[in-house]
Amino acid sequence: MLVKLPFPEEGRSDKETIQNLYDVVLRLRKELEYQMAHLDSENVTSLDADITEIKNLKAEQIFTNIITSITAITDVLYAQEGRIARLTVDHLLTEDVLDGNATMYYIDIEDQYIKFITAVRNDALPQIQYTTENDELLYWDSAAHEYLTTLVTDYPTMVYQYDRYDKMKLFFDETRHMGVPYIGMGIGDGVTEMSGKFEMVKDIDGLMTNYYERTTGELRQIKIGDYGIEISAAAETGDTTNLTIGLFALYQWQDKDFLHEYNVVLGSSAMYSPDANTYSNVAVGEYAFYSFGHTYLTWISGNIAIGLSAGENAYGDIYVGLEMFNNIFMGVRAGRSSQCNSSIAIGKEALDSCGILSQSEPTLDVIAIGNYAGDTQKGSKNIFIGHTAGKYVNSNDNLVIGNQIGNDITTALINGEMGSVKADQRFQINGQLRLSLNKTPASATATGTKGDVAWDSDYIYICVATDTWKRTALSTW
Repeated sequence: MLVKLPFPEEGRSDKETIQNLYDVVLRLRKELEYQMAHLDSENVTSLDADITEIKNLKAEQIFTNIITSITAITDVLYAQEGRIARLTVDHLLTEDVLDGNATMYYIDIEDQYIKFITAVRNDALPQIQYTTENDELLYWDSAAHEYLTTLVTDYPTMVYQYDRYDKMKLFFDETRHMGVPYIGMGIGDGVTEMSGKFEMVKDIDGLMTNYYERTTGELRQIKIGDYGIEISAAAETGDTTNLTIGLFALYQWQDKDFLHEYNVVLGSSAMYSPDANTYSNVAVGEYAFYSFGHTYLTWISGNIAIGLSAGENAYGDIYVGLEMFNNIFMGVRAGRSSQCNSSIAIGKEALDSCGILSQSEPTLDVIAIGNYAGDTQKGSKNIFIGHTAGKYVNSNDNLVIGNQIGNDITTALINGEMGSVKADQRFQINGQLRLSLNKTPASATATGTKGDVAWDSDYIYICVATDTWKRTALSTW
């Protein structure tokens, strides 16, 4: 009997050579089984042992004990512990479809890819015959299903069909600098190529972790790079320079095409769907700067809103400068729906619904400190300090200090016109006026400015013109 053992051939992989070896072993076994079954004294001329003992030595024992267990499998390939000096393979796959499990979790390594795969058995499809990577049909050796072979037997290897999902993959991204490592996770929702997926990549200028929003595929990114840490929730405009934390923070409807740069947004729905380009704004608090801006505006920049609904629906100057800039709104609904610029509102609903005197006269330089201070006021260069101070005021250049004033500023602790040169200018104090320090002019022509007031224990002195004093005597009663 002559059995030719295979040897590596040009163009054949190691896997193909090993498969050929198994086929040869199978043929050898079949031949041994035949020879043993027909062994007798007529075809054996010289024996050193009893023929009966030789006939009881089955080919299965030779195959199992000598070829498979001792030499080929146990000692070399399937030992529980061992060392491999060097192992080179072209494809490593840990799946086992022969078990027929409903769900498989396995690793597939080939070329530069490592994939972590979930496979779900599809019972709606018929079973198919298992094949090699070269599409050669595989068969079981016998009804006992001891091993696979490409030799045709009566026992084809039938397996279930599976739906496979790449849950994670690692590979070298050759589209980036020097083929940097790339990690991708998730199967996505199928709406866009990347929606619902996550990726991590180390590029030349930093480490990026990207998540693509489901349905829209919009980017949510954290980048750790040479210039610090950047967190952005970029809409379809491709913004990448904003720090956003919170559900729907700096969220933009898909039909709006505005640019958002260098904004800091912290809070649920803060800066939700702005109606203009935004630059260097800060929104802290739920609904802070919610839906602010206006389609008439060119830019919204340098504004700060801190508090629930602070700056909500604010829109600045939509008639003249077409911008909203340099406002500070601090407090619940402070600056909400306001048309101010370069203004400060501190307190609950301070400068809430701040308006304009006319379309040609934008509201600028208003300071309102106190709950409801400057609420619904219209005018510029006003200062309101106190609860409800300056509420409903419709004029410019006012200073109002006091509580519960409303639009009747004549009842304020202090009210007056600032920067005015009108002849009827008034400054009203509702309460005592106290001049703590006494002073006596040296003479009627002592240095003084018109309007200066001084007093001592005997007189009250008033400077009626430059360096011109008059006095009135004080008396008891």
